[in-house]
Amino acid sequence: MFESPYIKISSLGIDLIKNYQVNTHVDFTEVTEVDLIEGHLIKHWLVLLLVGLTIIVFCCAWGINSAITFVWSQDVLVPRAYIAFHFFFPWLLFIGGCVFSYQALRKSPIIIIKTKINKYRVSLLEFKKDNSLRYLIEFLEDRVKVYNNY
Repeated sequence: MFESPYIKISSLGIDLIKNYQVNTHVDFTEVTEVDLIEGHLIKHWLVLLLVGLTIIVFCCAWGINSAITFVWSQDVLVPRAYIAFHFFFPWLLFIGGCVFSYQALRKSPIIIIKTKINKYRVSLLEFKKDNSLRYLIEFLEDRVKVYNNY
């Protein structure tokens, strides 16, 4: 009934999908509760944010230093590849650090399925894009205990 690349929810239960195949099937009788929250898409988002910010700071310092050096020292003997590396590479890494930081701060609706043994966490970003998240919540409320913190 509701399907995304990561989860399929039907009247038979919840199928967790990995590599385009059903990895785990959870029957509604096994589910103790379902939490709907708005969370980060990446599990270790804080580490990725720190790496991204470190790259940004390092590349800004390197880029400004190489720009100043490039303006004041224009030797004919220096190969052009060396100049291009020292002038453009820091700014390419800066863009990479910005992408890391953006991905770390992205949020989406997350479903946390709790059973007696396991706890599963899946993104519901596709349902939010399709505007079918409200219908999914109504469908789940008829079958299991849902805590909607979204």
